[in-house]
Amino acid sequence: HTLWALGFLITFTLGGISGMFFPSMAMDLHFHESYFVVAHFHYVLVGGTVFGFFSAIYYWFPKMTGRMMDERLGVLHFLTAFISYNAVFWPMHRLGIWGMARRHHTYFISTEEAMGSLPPEAAGWNMFISISAFLFFFSNFILIANMIKSVIRGQKAPADPWGGWSFEWMTSSPPPTPSFPLDDLPTLKDANEDHIANEPSAIVKWFQGLMVLDNEEEVSH
Repeated sequence: HTLWALGFLITFTLGGISGMFFPSMAMDLHFHESYFVVAHFHYVLVGGTVFGFFSAIYYWFPKMTGRMMDERLGVLHFLTAFISYNAVFWPMHRLGIWGMARRHHTYFISTEEAMGSLPPEAAGWNMFISISAFLFFFSNFILIANMIKSVIRGQKAPADPWGGWSFEWMTSSPPPTPSFPLDDLPTLKDANEDHIANEPSAIVKWFQGLMVLDNEEEVSH
């Protein structure tokens, strides 16, 4: 789930950077209705939505099912999907700069001198994009196989496999109904206590100074 979260940050950032070209009237006039727009849109949409969705599946699967997913299959899924995804949409920036229009079912290449024609390399890039799109689609079957395998004979998940600090990780996986007995509700404490206990005292004081005021300051105010 952390790999997918990092993948989201990378692709969403790249999509945002490519969107900075459109406010320029001259560049927007050239990129309008081209494959550059397709690349920008999908870097934001897929990176910002689908990658986050995959991250959530890996993160919450142990809590929902009580089983841990296969980490090797999870890494394989991320590598194949992330690489093939970028192989699909990154070349579209180049095609858009060349002037390849979107929403066309086919393209004819005559001569480079002809108005509106594409360079011969565009055909090869389109084939590369098509193959990568199929690879990205089929890579997601690794996730499906991992989920089925983990539900059937996956390792049993502990209550808190990720070191979470909130209430949902204080109950068993999957959680019972109700999650906590009414006469024994848990208390959520400061999650930073254990993490800053071994830090240098100067850092501890600086961190605590950001959270609360010293007693003398409280009295003086």
